[in-house]
Amino acid sequence: MRTISKIGFLTGLASRWVHRSILHNTEMANAHARFIAGHLAGGMLALLVFPLWLAAKQGVTAFEAGVFLWLVVPIALATLVSTTGRLNWGIVGSLLAASGFIAWFSVLSGGLNSAVLFWLCILPIEAALFGGRKTIIYGLAAAVTGFAAILLVQTLYPIFVPQAFMSQTYTLSVLAALAYGAMLAFRIDHRRQDSKAKVVAEEGKFQLIADNSTDLITLHAENGETEYASSASEKMLGCAPVALCGHGLFERVHLHDRIAYMTAFSDAANSDCEVTVAYRVHIPVSESSNTPTTRWMETRCRKVLDPSNGAVEIVAVTRDISAIKETEAALTLQREEAVKSSEAKSRFLANMSHELRTPLNAIIGFSDILKQDLFGKLEFKKHEEYVGLINESGEHLLHLVNGILDISKIEAGRYELLSEPFDVRELVNATCRMMTPQAAKQDIQITEFIDADLPELNADRRACRQILLNLLSNAIKFSGKDGRIDVFVENIGGSLKLTIRDYGVGMSSKDLEAVGEPFFQVENKNTRGYEGTGLGLFLVKGLVELHNGSLKFDSVQGEGTTVYVTMPAEPEKSRPVPTDVSGSLIHLHTKTRKSVLDKYRSDENERIQATS
Repeated sequence: MRTISKIGFLTGLASRWVHRSILHNTEMANAHARFIAGHLAGGMLALLVFPLWLAAKQGVTAFEAGVFLWLVVPIALATLVSTTGRLNWGIVGSLLAASGFIAWFSVLSGGLNSAVLFWLCILPIEAALFGGRKTIIYGLAAAVTGFAAILLVQTLYPIFVPQAFMSQTYTLSVLAALAYGAMLAFRIDHRRQDSKAKVVAEEGKFQLIADNSTDLITLHAENGETEYASSASEKMLGCAPVALCGHGLFERVHLHDRIAYMTAFSDAANSDCEVTVAYRVHIPVSESSNTPTTRWMETRCRKVLDPSNGAVEIVAVTRDISAIKETEAALTLQREEAVKSSEAKSRFLANMSHELRTPLNAIIGFSDILKQDLFGKLEFKKHEEYVGLINESGEHLLHLVNGILDISKIEAGRYELLSEPFDVRELVNATCRMMTPQAAKQDIQITEFIDADLPELNADRRACRQILLNLLSNAIKFSGKDGRIDVFVENIGGSLKLTIRDYGVGMSSKDLEAVGEPFFQVENKNTRGYEGTGLGLFLVKGLVELHNGSLKFDSVQGEGTTVYVTMPAEPEKSRPVPTDVSGSLIHLHTKTRKSVLDKYRSDENERIQATS
C-alpha cells in the first residue's frame, strides 16, 4: 500500500495484510506491518524446521511438542491482527505466550534456578518496541505472571533437574540471549534510523519550501530577535540569511517605522491572531547596488510554541510591496488630480453659466419687446420672423445654461434642496398642462393616472418639477406624430412611484446601458435629427439621487420607453381624488381611470415575472 513506507523486505510484503481500517494512519500501519512480518517469519521458520527435527530424532518428547506449539502461536497472532486490526490484542497474546513458554521451560530446567528465568526481563523490553506505556505494563504483568507460575509450581512440586541438563540449558540460554541482544540492537538502531530519516525528511521539506519561496520566512524570539531567516533574504534584501539574525533585520528597518515593527511582534506574541505590519527597509550601498535604496515590506507574523521547551516564538512571512506602494501613490496622485480637474471644471461651468445668463436675459427680453411691438411695428415681415428666431434661440440657450449650472452644482455637492411638503397631484397636473402645447404640435396626448391615496411629498418642489419636465420633454421628443404618453403616480409602501411611458422609437439594449450618462444621445436611423445635448436625463438622475430615490429605464426598440422614478415620501395626510380634473389634458371618469391603472399594474406584474 502507498500509505505504508517499506521498512524492510518482510515489512513491505506484510503491508498487504494490514487491516484496511488502519491504512489511513501511516505510522500505525507500519507498526501493524512490522508485527505481522515478525510473527509470520518466526512461525513459518518453525514450520519448516520442525519436520527436519522430527526426521533426525525419530521421536517427539512432550518438551519438544510444547516448543513446536509455542513456535506456531505467532502465526495465529499475526492472523488475528491482520483480520481484526487489533494490534493490542496481538501484543498481549504474544506476551502471554512468551511468558508461558519461559515459565514452562524454566520449570523443566530447574525452576527458580533455571538459566532461562531471566528471559522474563525481556518481555517489557519487547513490549516497548511495539507500543507505549500501556503495552509496557502488559509486558510487566506477563513477566510477573510467569514468575508467579514458576514459584507456585516449585513450591507445590519439588523440581530436580540433572546438572548436565542445566549446564546445557545455561549454554543454550546464553547463546539465545546473545542472539536476541544482537537482534534487539539492530531493531533499536533501525527504529532510530527511521525516526532520524523522518526528521530529516520533514526538515528537508521545510527547507525546500523556505528556499524556493519568493517571500522571506523568518523565526523570531518573543522579544523580536531573529533566530532564522530563509535564503530569500539574498534576493529581497541583498544579504545572507545569517546577516539578519539577532538584531540584523531590526537594524535595517527605517527609523520612523521601528515602533510599528516592534509593536506588531509584541501584539503577535501576546495574542493568537495574525498581525500584519507594513514598514520600510533600508538597504545599504554595499549590499545590493551603488546607491542606497528603501523598499516597502509587509510582514505577517503569528505566535507559535516551541515543541521542545514550550517557549513562545514568532513565525513571520515578509514580502516586498514596493510596487504596490508605488501604484497606490500613483493612484492617489491621479485621484487628487482628477478631483482638482473636476472641481476646476465645475467652477468654470458655474462661472460661465452665470456670465452667459446676463446677456441671454437681455437678448430674450429685448427680442420679446420687439415681438410685442411695444416700440412700434416692425417694418418688414422678415424682421418679425428673425426676432422670433432670436427669442426662441435665446430661450433654448438659457434652458441649456440653467441645466449646466444645475449639473455643476450637483457634481460639486453645492445643490441645496429646499424641501417642503406639497401635493404631488397638483404638481403633475400643472406640469402636464405646461407640456400640453408642445405635445399638441405633434398630436400627442398626455394621460394621467394618479392614485387616490397619495401622501404629501416632502421634497424640493422645483427639483421635482424639473424631473417631470425633462422626462415629459424626452418622451414627447421620441414619441412621434399621433403618439400617446401615459403618466402614472402611485403610492407603494410609503414611497411615491412616478412612471412615464411613451410608445415611440424606444432604445436598444446597448443604448439602455448608457442612458443617464452625461452628453449621451441615442443614435440610430429612428432618432437622428432630434435636438438636445444629452444632459436632461443626467440631470434627472442627479436630482433623483439627491432625494435618495431611484431611477430605472425599460425600453424596447420600436415599441417605446418606460421610465420609473421612486422617491421616499413622508406621508402626512391623504387627499381624495377631485371630482373635476379640469387641468388635465383628458378628463376620465373615476371608474375608467381606475380600470386603466389596474391594467397598467397587471402589465407591470407580468413584465416583472417574465424578467425574473
